Amino acid sequence: MGNRLRVVVDARSVHPGLTGIGRYAMNLLRSLDLEGGLEVSALIGPEGAEMLGRPTHVQLLIMRNAGAAWSSLELPDLLARLDADVFHSPLFVLPSVRPCACVATIHDVIPRARPDLTSADFSNFFEASVPHAIQAAARIVTVSEFSKGDILRYFPDAAGKVEVVYQPIAPQFRQLAPDEARRHLGVLGLDPGFALFVGAIDRRKGLVFLLDAWALLPASGARPLLVIAGAPSGDALNLNTEVAQRGLGKRVRLLGRVSDDHLPALYGGASAFIFPTLYEGFGLPVLEAMACGTPVVTTGCSSLPEVSGGAAVLVAPESARELADGIQRILSDRALAADLKRRGLLRAAEFSLECQARQMRSLYEAVAREAR
Repeated sequence: MGNRLRVVVDARSVHPGLTGIGRYAMNLLRSLDLEGGLEVSALIGPEGAEMLGRPTHVQLLIMRNAGAAWSSLELPDLLARLDADVFHSPLFVLPSVRPCACVATIHDVIPRARPDLTSADFSNFFEASVPHAIQAAARIVTVSEFSKGDILRYFPDAAGKVEVVYQPIAPQFRQLAPDEARRHLGVLGLDPGFALFVGAIDRRKGLVFLLDAWALLPASGARPLLVIAGAPSGDALNLNTEVAQRGLGKRVRLLGRVSDDHLPALYGGASAFIFPTLYEGFGLPVLEAMACGTPVVTTGCSSLPEVSGGAAVLVAPESARELADGIQRILSDRALAADLKRRGLLRAAEFSLECQARQMRSLYEAVAREAR
């Protein structure tokens, strides 16, 4: 392997029930696999390794039954045995004993900024982990300038440590050939032309306001089926009940979690992608939809104006009326929809695996130099 920098990435969050952090970790490994100048090892579970496939430059170290106690007691010894130069935790959890320089990714500070939008369990985990990570890490990576500002607002001790590296879009998110798209949509029982939401099923995503907005749209004319894809997050939002209470049972279809194999066709088959979130550190689904050629309406709060980069219709959060008007504009104005598609494809092209790989290599090299 020569004198290449040895980087160990904790990818145990990559598993079949992917959350945003797990998807970030998976895309990070895909990025680093393009960077032959690093010697990268990934700590990953058996199912996560199967999802990732056979990387070229990333060595997969299969972890079984490696929970919190393992991270505290055995991870430091493993890092020492691997002679690691840098350890990177995408889940902002760092060991107390650190035989090498450490990097942590903090995606957002929702438990501090919007405690009403997160669970008590996650808030407790966040407060037990993030202050230590900020103290222990040589660098904090975050995913938007918005999140950097929030981190520094709530954790001023992080000053000088926080660097922004945007998330990439996985190459699978692209415009598909018509036959391929129809095949995937057929499996899901859908025809093209629906409106779409993709994300976790929880209140932070603004789904109550989406349903209210959908009920405000005229029953006749340009109102297609609304398709909602995602798994419940555990915050007790019962979407079936919310749909029934509004009398939208025939106008809304809940798909549950959709496999990554079908997601590009799902995005591409939509006439509009709607992401009415109340707070995001990044907002990857917006860019995935753009990469698939779908016009986007989202909220003009938190990171979304930065990430969408002028290529989406932005509406006020928590306003069903404004959201309904934004949706109606895309559905009824073909010229606007075509312009958003064009601008979205250009914007999405800026978020590549190669760009993240270059930035992360530079960051790892700087951290390792400072530790010598």
